[in-house]
Amino acid sequence: MPKQVIKYQCNFCTRSWVSKSRAVQHELNCFRNPDVKSCWTCSNSSERTSEDPAWCNVLKKEIYVHGSPVMNCVYWSREFLDDEWDD
Repeated sequence: MPKQVIKYQCNFCTRSWVSKSRAVQHELNCFRNPDVKSCWTCSNSSERTSEDPAWCNVLKKEIYVHGSPVMNCVYWSREFLDDEWDD
């Protein structure tokens, strides 16, 4: 019979850990955390589609490139977040 396991899940994405400290550490760097100011939560990024890569409309370059995450971007904008997340 399987046993029940309690895990800690990130408040911004679906990742989870058995260790609370690892979950807390992840949240501090999670790309979906608006405080990280990553492309994922920026109003300057275009939608990612299966045909086109995600694009930064300010830097005019592809974003979400594996191995080069953008964090604390000076061009990060929160314009749409407050309204969009309240839906």
